[in-house]
Amino acid sequence: MKPLKYIAGLSTAALILSGSASATDRNVNFRGVINNSCSLVVLNDGLLGVSSDQTILSSKQAGGLQGRVSVVTNGYGNTIEVISPSGFTVGPPSANMNTIFESEYSASGGTILSNLLGVVVSILGIGTTTIDIDATATKTSGTFESGAYELTTVVRCIVP
Repeated sequence: MKPLKYIAGLSTAALILSGSASATDRNVNFRGVINNSCSLVVLNDGLLGVSSDQTILSSKQAGGLQGRVSVVTNGYGNTIEVISPSGFTVGPPSANMNTIFESEYSASGGTILSNLLGVVVSILGIGTTTIDIDATATKTSGTFESGAYELTTVVRCIVP
């Protein structure tokens, strides 16, 4: 009798498994978009050194220090531009008189560039690039008088 009960049990199990049970599958898709972007982080501000004849204030002079910016891009066609100062933001009254302002930059990391004038717009590669910036103020006549001086160079990343 035991074999008959066993067979009956298997038959019942087979009916349950193949009977009214059914399954349906559906896919759930996940989508996302990463927009082309460019981010800038100032790693350090620059420092102006003074020439021995006091006609040049520059990060290239003794005691000067380049400014440094980190740029992260994730798309093609992004560009970098370093806009030269238009004048001192802090300085004695005669600071901007007879003074020419310039900027220069180099890049390392995702993009390699060397000693470009600030007016040059450069294409960036994808990834992280470090931009080293020099700023210079030069007197065309006379000298810089004593006092505190500060100027601003703008770093602009353009996303097409």
